[in-house]
Amino acid sequence: MLPTEAQILAPGGPVHKTAVLRAVATVLLLLLTTSCGGSSAGTSTPTAPPAPTAPTTPAVSVSGTYSGSVSDSTGPGKMTWTISQSGASLSGPVTATTELGIVSFTGTLSGTVLGTSLSFTVNVPAGSMSGFPTCSATITGTAAGLTASTIAGTYAGTNSCTGPFSAGQFSLTKQ
Repeated sequence: MLPTEAQILAPGGPVHKTAVLRAVATVLLLLLTTSCGGSSAGTSTPTAPPAPTAPTTPAVSVSGTYSGSVSDSTGPGKMTWTISQSGASLSGPVTATTELGIVSFTGTLSGTVLGTSLSFTVNVPAGSMSGFPTCSATITGTAAGLTASTIAGTYAGTNSCTGPFSAGQFSLTKQ
C-alpha cells in the first residue's frame, strides 16, 4: 500500500526528511561560500592598469624683458614686462607708458605658463599711477601661442578711481 499525502509530508516522513536535509545543506553551503571568499570583504579584485596620461608640454621659457604695444577701452600705449620664471610660475615688474613715453603706471606681474598658454595678473598698487596717487588697478589676461620671443594676448581690468576697462590687446617682443 502507498503512503498517504499526510504520511509523506508528516514530520519524519520521506519528503519532510528530504526537505530538511536540503535546507541544512543549503545553509552549510552558504556559510562555507561566505567564509571562503564568497564575500568581497578583505579580498582584492583585480583591476585594469591605469590608462596612460597624455604627456604634458613643458612650459615655454619666457624669462627676460618684453616690450610692445597695448590698447584697451582707455586708449593705446606701450608696456614693458621684465619676467623672472621658475618652472611654470612667472613674476616681475611691469611699466606702462603713453605713446609719447610718459609713464602711466608701474605694477607687478604674476602668472602661470602651461605649454604655450599664459594666464596673468598685473597688480598696480595705490601711488603707482601717474597723476592718481590714491588709485590702484588690477589687470587679468591670457596669451596663447606663446613663444620664447613673443607674448600676445588679451586683457581686462579695473581701476579703483575710474572703473573697469576692457577689450585689451597686447603684443610684446623680447628685447
